[in-house]
Amino acid sequence: MTDLWQAPFRPFFLLAGIAAVAGALPWAFPGATDDPVGLHARAFLQVWVGFAAAGYLLTAAPHWTGRPPLCGARLPLLAFLGGAAGVAAFALPDGAARFVHLVFCAGLGLALRGPMAAGRRVIALAPWGLGALPFLLDPAGQVLVVTALIALIGGAAVPGFLFAAGGRVSRSRIWNLVPPAGILTAVALRGTALPIAAALLVTVGGVQVLRLAFWLPLQHWDRPALTMLRLGWLWHGGGLVLVGLSLVDLGLAPSVAIHALSVGGMGTMVLALAGRAAMARTPLGLRPRGMLRSAVGLICLAALLRLMAMPLAASWVWGGGWIAFLVALRPALTGAPPHPVLSARRPPHSA
Repeated sequence: MTDLWQAPFRPFFLLAGIAAVAGALPWAFPGATDDPVGLHARAFLQVWVGFAAAGYLLTAAPHWTGRPPLCGARLPLLAFLGGAAGVAAFALPDGAARFVHLVFCAGLGLALRGPMAAGRRVIALAPWGLGALPFLLDPAGQVLVVTALIALIGGAAVPGFLFAAGGRVSRSRIWNLVPPAGILTAVALRGTALPIAAALLVTVGGVQVLRLAFWLPLQHWDRPALTMLRLGWLWHGGGLVLVGLSLVDLGLAPSVAIHALSVGGMGTMVLALAGRAAMARTPLGLRPRGMLRSAVGLICLAALLRLMAMPLAASWVWGGGWIAFLVALRPALTGAPPHPVLSARRPPHSA
């Protein structure tokens, strides 16, 4: 058990996997609760997103700041707060669950004071924003705001990993701010200028897909760790396009489009990044094992099933994908934590 507290990714990626499976249960067993839609939204947008954000931000923070990772009694305490937020989402009324979620996000924000001092203010403020989201926006708006955060993080991480594989350095920090700003502007305009919001989302989504063309698109397709990132980014951009199109009368249901973005864009991107902690370290870099590859395939299939308006099948496949992730993660939960966690020490030409 003590191994679990040696690195922040261990408890929080474990909790994220469990929350992802639990979040599918209201759809898989719709008769088990009086409010399957609300319970599903809380489990996904508060619990799963919170755990995934905590695991990634606390793991990346030492790289940004040069400081040691969160350890000692603070890590179990923060994980306990997260676990309490997860239980509250399923067991307490909506208002109480939101409050416990806010307390957990505040604890995460305090744990990220180092990145704040190091100048990573936007990222360090993210937990506070995640805590406030359930009080401010409807579920679709929350999905879009979380997608803006993924655009900010992934817009640096994805080209960083791809360019490192080619011996190059990503230098697109300023450009990374434009897509998130466009998404947030669209969220703000949904109530007053729907056509403009739709156009913004379609444009930002198209730009995100096009950006991939400049990130070594024809290189390293034989490296599954990088292919997973590309798939996640394609779902991210494509999902934004679909959500934008659903806001105008083109016959695409908004609920279907928002699930393509959340299941495909958010689910695959989180798996591609969190899964790096569970990959085998080889002389040629990170190599995902078969179970992790299966997890990504299942999440992509779940997104496709949701696009085909098959929510029950999608929920079962989604749950299976995250169970596969948990199986793949298990070896990474014991022993000495890898360093660095999300990449491997490698020669310049490897992934």
